[in-house]
Amino acid sequence: MNPARGLLKDARTLPVLGSRGLRLDDGSAAFVVRTAEGVVAYLNLCPHWGVDLDLGLEDFVDPRSGTITCRNHLAEFTVDEGLCVAGPCVGERLVRLRASFDGDDVRVERPT
Repeated sequence: MNPARGLLKDARTLPVLGSRGLRLDDGSAAFVVRTAEGVVAYLNLCPHWGVDLDLGLEDFVDPRSGTITCRNHLAEFTVDEGLCVAGPCVGERLVRLRASFDGDDVRVERPT
């Protein structure tokens, strides 16, 4: 079975801690966050409720805290590891995807 993949166009235009959502070819919702070192990507799926983190707004990172924030119940996750550090699912993690720049775009793949 082939891993699910996606492409986020023009991702180099994102500022550091900027984020944008995308769909993988299997229909899964995902998102990319630009970091000082490159990019990280996760499934757009809260480990607490199993719903989208962003309520469809494609706004994943809280600029005040610098954390990925679930808009459903305000859980906070570290950008680099996807670890929940505040909220009802402390200690749980977002599902990390492989992400790398390909020119100005980001290729995203779910590990098998």
